[in-house]
Amino acid sequence: MKLKGIDVSEHQGTIAWEKLKGQVDFVIIRSSHGMNEMDTQWEQNYAGAKRAGIPAGAYHYFYYGDRTKNQKEVDNFLSKLVGKSLEYPAFIDFEECDPKFRPPLGALPKDQITDYALYALGRIRDAGFMPGIYANKHWLTNHLDADQLPGDVIIWLAQYNSSPTYSGRYDLWQYTDKGHMDGVMSSGLDLNYCFKTFAPGIASPAPGPPSTDTHTGLARSSEKCPYPEPSYTIPHRKNITGDAARWFQWHLLRAGYDCGVNKAAADKYGTDGFAYAKTWDAIEAVTRKAGLGIGDAGQKTRETIKEANNL
Repeated sequence: MKLKGIDVSEHQGTIAWEKLKGQVDFVIIRSSHGMNEMDTQWEQNYAGAKRAGIPAGAYHYFYYGDRTKNQKEVDNFLSKLVGKSLEYPAFIDFEECDPKFRPPLGALPKDQITDYALYALGRIRDAGFMPGIYANKHWLTNHLDADQLPGDVIIWLAQYNSSPTYSGRYDLWQYTDKGHMDGVMSSGLDLNYCFKTFAPGIASPAPGPPSTDTHTGLARSSEKCPYPEPSYTIPHRKNITGDAARWFQWHLLRAGYDCGVNKAAADKYGTDGFAYAKTWDAIEAVTRKAGLGIGDAGQKTRETIKEANNL
């Protein structure tokens, strides 16, 4: 199966969406870029695709290799998706190397870029959208550790070639930026193939006030945690993976907190090994109650979490 699609932004100008109906199976629309900017055609393109009945996804172009700015970029992206229904994933676009962004995303080491990607993808998942990442072959090979991406993350490969030579996993392939279609006036258009189908779209609800407590009132547990306790301090809001993530999730889930676990990837203990924004929300809820405030997750934080679970 191979579905044909396009991706568009303000650079394509005003699009005649009814003319595209029947020419494409899907469209990925740029919603935003940077910390504050919205694509000037986002709302019009989203509404046009919906009117034409063309399944749609969205993407945000990331600039910065700075943790605080990167988090603000994720905030910007998600703010543009509030109330929107996407049939295709919400993609993060990782490709920026221009030094004017001081530093650009591409100036960071591979493990740090991967960490930023995991954070953004976790936030997207927590918001109720399918998480996806767009990158070219060079980035997927040299700037990202693609093996660290969870199995539910949709990978959109950009490689302008007669056929992909990337040996890793991918679900969409952008194969040219020189396409043409009736209904799009710009001289160059990105053309894509998608090799899988997606479930009907899910609308993101309007955000309520920030939550200060994610406690769900579930029963505490006297089980022994099957995962080794981390012996090191984890920087505040840094993505946690593997057994360390499972340790935090195991304790927090049994203390009644929501960790945003991907149920499709959960093990028999209910953990998925990827502790992102929701897990950190739960950690902060526990430490606030204990009067510790928020910060890095070290020994005192771990002891407080165990006490919250009566362990």
